Amino acid sequence: MVITYNVNDALAVHRFNENLMISVSIRNDEEWQRMKTSGLPFNRMVAFTGTRLSPKGLYETLHTENIPTILGTLGNLDKLAAAQGDSKTYTRFLDLGIDILATDRPLEAGAITKKY
Repeated sequence: MVITYNVNDALAVHRFNENLMISVSIRNDEEWQRMKTSGLPFNRMVAFTGTRLSPKGLYETLHTENIPTILGTLGNLDKLAAAQGDSKTYTRFLDLGIDILATDRPLEAGAITKKY
């Protein structure tokens, strides 16, 4: 998977190799609309939804199109999990529809995703 930060870079990566999965930033409905109309095939997208929680509706919309979602828990959300309890916090993220956690705490987050 190649990480990109804007529509033009995502399209350039896709033109370079149509078989690559591409991480694209989709943190809100505006970014979703821009990516949706870009011409990039949905089956090549993995949506990075940022380092803050988005509304559950965004995750549901992306899942309707079979686009997996990534939440960056590194930083504040990982600190929240450490303070409030890994199971409670990471499970809440997964319940929202997060498919992949980008974390600074891979062992702790991995233990929860393994049980999920």
